[in-house]
Amino acid sequence: MAYRKQENPRTAACKAPSRAGFTLAELLVVVSVLIVLFGLGVGAFLKLKGPYAFKAQVALVRTTIRKARNYALTQGTGAKVVVDPYANEVRACGVLTSGHWSFDNDSDDALVTQGAYGHDGILSGTSLVEGRFGGAYDFPSGSGAYIECGDQGSGIWDDVTGIQFICWIKPVDFKTLIPVDDDGNRGSDPGLLPDSDLPVHVILEKGSVYSLALVEDYSIEIIVGDVAVSGRIRSRPGVVFPNRWNKIEVTFDGRVENPLYRIQISTNGIECFELYTFHPSTDEKVIFRTQEGSTFIEDDEILEQLIPKRVPRTEELLTISCDDTNAAFVGAIDEVSIGVVVSDTIATLREARLMGYRQEIYFDKRGRLDAAYHSGPVIIEITNDPHYRPDPPPEEDDGFDPEEPEDDGMGVGPTIPRRTAVPAVNPGGAGIGVTGPRTVPKIPKKRKTKGAIIKRIVVELSGNTTSRAVEYPAHPEDED
Repeated sequence: MAYRKQENPRTAACKAPSRAGFTLAELLVVVSVLIVLFGLGVGAFLKLKGPYAFKAQVALVRTTIRKARNYALTQGTGAKVVVDPYANEVRACGVLTSGHWSFDNDSDDALVTQGAYGHDGILSGTSLVEGRFGGAYDFPSGSGAYIECGDQGSGIWDDVTGIQFICWIKPVDFKTLIPVDDDGNRGSDPGLLPDSDLPVHVILEKGSVYSLALVEDYSIEIIVGDVAVSGRIRSRPGVVFPNRWNKIEVTFDGRVENPLYRIQISTNGIECFELYTFHPSTDEKVIFRTQEGSTFIEDDEILEQLIPKRVPRTEELLTISCDDTNAAFVGAIDEVSIGVVVSDTIATLREARLMGYRQEIYFDKRGRLDAAYHSGPVIIEITNDPHYRPDPPPEEDDGFDPEEPEDDGMGVGPTIPRRTAVPAVNPGGAGIGVTGPRTVPKIPKKRKTKGAIIKRIVVELSGNTTSRAVEYPAHPEDED
């Protein structure tokens, strides 16, 4: 009897050809399920990312503000934060004061005025008068009076990437200087001269590397770099008032990438958004920077020529006014300060939008809000609405009003320059002499984002910051 060999079923299964696999329908079902799951995962991730990204942007703004405050505390000097909704960035810069002349401890017969940090000034043709704070020096018309402040090539006030000038000036009424002869060299009526030929009176200069001056149409002019080739940057006319004290602040920061924003000019706490210059090839007066941040100069090389990235070094002396009888300042000057911009932090927001108008926050050496600029807390608002766009700055008036009330006897009239100030984003703290209700940031009429929120950051007078959510302003389309 023959027996057939029995194979192990497991071994037989291993030897048999595999018939397992997926049909096309099964494969399509699996792929469809994976696509759905992947889509749900991405949506959940984006939904989770949104709030955290917005919170991170708010934290970034607060951190940048704290950096400026900490710099003021540790260095014992001032610091500034620029909140710019148009560039959607917050910039903190520290200024190290390297020269200051207050003229408060001088006598009538003094030959030298005491300056901070060992930089005394040698007086020439000036006379001591009552100042905005304590004493000041008067510079008579046609005298070429000036104060020599030294610094021959030390690099303290030159060879830097950023510098700041602050001073108080009380210019005369230039109409009283119209000459009685026919030469027309002094005090010519500004209305009879082209802008490029208007007389200019030096407030502060360091040889051929920079000059801060007052033009006879009461605009401020700043030149940084080689004055023979650099641009004359001017504010609009009428930002300074005659026969009263005006605070002038000008900052140059060559580290700012966009040349249009390397120069900032403020008078009496109000920034001059619109700036002018003279085209190098035609000497024609053109708009250097509009209120919206555009320019009439399209050539980048010309822009870099007008505004360099660095103040050159020179062996020439720093002077308040100058010895040129035609270009010297006419009037009184008080509280002159020079600082070097030594710290700069720029925070650009990618997942949020800054609201309102451009504003500046000033900290004093104690880390508190500087009382010269702020009378109340500063408010900054941020939204996660990607469709929000800030309003352009309000138009400024074209000069002072001839019906302006007379001087009040203290050198400061009842009102500071009658221009349309930037609405106070911080109640009562938009600047010296500037008041007005806080304006609600504009919400675009065709806002598409539902559920957008606003975070409000408050910088208290103490310098501390807090933040909280506020209700997004109701929109007519949302109420339908």
